[in-house]
Amino acid sequence: MEYPVYEKYQLSRLEWLDVIPHHWDVARLRLLSNRYSGGTPSKDNLAYWQEGTIPWLNSGSVNQGTITKPSAYITDIRPKRKQRKMGS
Repeated sequence: MEYPVYEKYQLSRLEWLDVIPHHWDVARLRLLSNRYSGGTPSKDNLAYWQEGTIPWLNSGSVNQGTITKPSAYITDIRPKRKQRKMGS
């Protein structure tokens, strides 16, 4: 994978990452996103998965050290099921 070269860099403040482009910020994913547990739309209903535009991470993805792309994209169609619970 190739990364673009930026004019200025800054220290990342992360133990595992040396520098980041100067115009980037470091933030926890939990502060930038809504996370839910138990709300995976059924794979049997293709309306949830075909031509989706919302990035989706499956539970295996969140344990990776680096996430560069979503596991899939889902649609805005919401399944009718019990209330989803916010993840921690």
